[in-house]
Amino acid sequence: MADMIREKLISRKGESLAEVLISVLIIAVGLVVLSTMIMASSRMVDKGQTKMTTQYNGESAMESQNAGKATVSTGKTISIKEGSSLVSDITVSVYSDADSKLMSYAVE
Repeated sequence: MADMIREKLISRKGESLAEVLISVLIIAVGLVVLSTMIMASSRMVDKGQTKMTTQYNGESAMESQNAGKATVSTGKTISIKEGSSLVSDITVSVYSDADSKLMSYAVE
């Protein structure tokens, strides 16, 4: 193997047209695959950033419980049961954000 490489380096013969075309084809296919992977990963990053922004905005609306950003439903009752018997009823306010579909509650 080393002898073949040495002969190739010492030889003054050029490459054939077929060898050049095949090597150009291999490089072109590699570049197309690489560019496709880069575009796909870029789209995935954009989608992830959009989802994260929506999530953070929804969480901010829930944490601030701002009526301008979050919809408030008051007087909702949560019933706590143990087996078939009712243990307790808790009245809560439910805060929801339509954009991110997040919900939070606070005990009244």
